[in-house]
Amino acid sequence: MEGGSIRAFLAVEVPAEVLDISGMAWLAAGYLRCIRPDQRHLTLLFMGSAQEHKISKLEEALSGFRFGRFKVHVKGISAFSKRPSVIFADIAEGREKMVELAARLGSMAKDAGIAIEERKFEPHVTIARVKGEGHSKELLEGISEHSGHDFGTFECTEIKLKKSVLKPEGPKYTDLLTLRASAP
Repeated sequence: MEGGSIRAFLAVEVPAEVLDISGMAWLAAGYLRCIRPDQRHLTLLFMGSAQEHKISKLEEALSGFRFGRFKVHVKGISAFSKRPSVIFADIAEGREKMVELAARLGSMAKDAGIAIEERKFEPHVTIARVKGEGHSKELLEGISEHSGHDFGTFECTEIKLKKSVLKPEGPKYTDLLTLRASAP
């Protein structure tokens, strides 16, 4: 990689069968854009637009990155505010491990010269984005109704460095690097 910049992030992919929202009719509302099952992930570190040579430097550093397998339990639907713009599934088990991984990866990105946001990391999986305003009441009712919904559990065995290209029909993700967990 040389030259320009790319949008990149580090994430854990969530199996489609774990995050099945097909029975939640309220998520089919026209003012919501649901994230496709093949694109649902848990972002550990969003790097925004980073210079390609810095991403290459991070890739080199990540070759020595080690982490152990762990269980992730996806449970509940929530939002970050009373006027939601993002609807997400919460992480009931594996949160502490996700926070630890995010901190380690953030430190490595900084060492590679990549500027990252300095805000508290909240592990979650985005399932829908809100288009427009004025739907808070309906959204909050749907969130409340499904706040304890148990989506299931999966084992985190990989972290992926992904490239994101924004397109009118939605983002296109390309895997740049896969980090595999060591045995427990």
